Amino acid sequence: MELPEGFVGPVFSGGDFVTFRFDDADLSFRVLVLPTEVGRANRVSVKTDFTAFDRNEWRERGEIGHLSKSLVAQSWQVYHEETHLNIADMFFSVEVVRNIDSEVKSLFSVNFNQFYSVTLSEISELYSEDVSSDISYYPTLENNFLFQKIDGYKIGGIRAELMVIKGQKHPSTCAFFSLGRTYTLEIELSLYPWKYEDIAQQYTDEFLLKFKEQLFDDFLANLTIEYSAEAKAIIEQLEKP
Repeated sequence: MELPEGFVGPVFSGGDFVTFRFDDADLSFRVLVLPTEVGRANRVSVKTDFTAFDRNEWRERGEIGHLSKSLVAQSWQVYHEETHLNIADMFFSVEVVRNIDSEVKSLFSVNFNQFYSVTLSEISELYSEDVSSDISYYPTLENNFLFQKIDGYKIGGIRAELMVIKGQKHPSTCAFFSLGRTYTLEIELSLYPWKYEDIAQQYTDEFLLKFKEQLFDDFLANLTIEYSAEAKAIIEQLEKP
């Protein structure tokens, strides 16, 4: 990926590959190479094999029994090459959610239509206050949070725009992928523009949003999910009419 003219910052295609193993799938992607900075997140899970479940390594999420595990959390600044003024703060995270027993038994996450429906329903409940907006890129219930299918995987992924922090100006770009029957992958990329009282913003909101989307595309271009033979057999069986 080539950054916009004058931008200085890392890109995923220049990062290091990491691989994680789960019951039904092996997950690989690139993480950013970042300098160590005080106050900046740069955490990548040391543990990579999750085929043996250890409850103590997971935190509770929600009220019905879901568990989650952070694989990556990184934050950095993008700045201008000539002025050295900060353009935006960036935050990137990768988490895995462990499905509850009833979800595992239902096989919802190995059937794309069900996976899409359940994910949209859960997002709609979480972000029910985001009802409407005149801004085209603002995610709401009315536009299904700009859900899009991500092709190129045995089970399609889902891309969405979400206001993960109440009051944020720019939506975060998120993606959801099935890692088989037991786990769901969640990815988030957020951009927070810098504002200077005495200096006009050089870039429009639309330009910065496009940059964020391009950076997210750069991540997806280096993401692979390889399902186990057993998981593939279940997926193919459910695809039959």
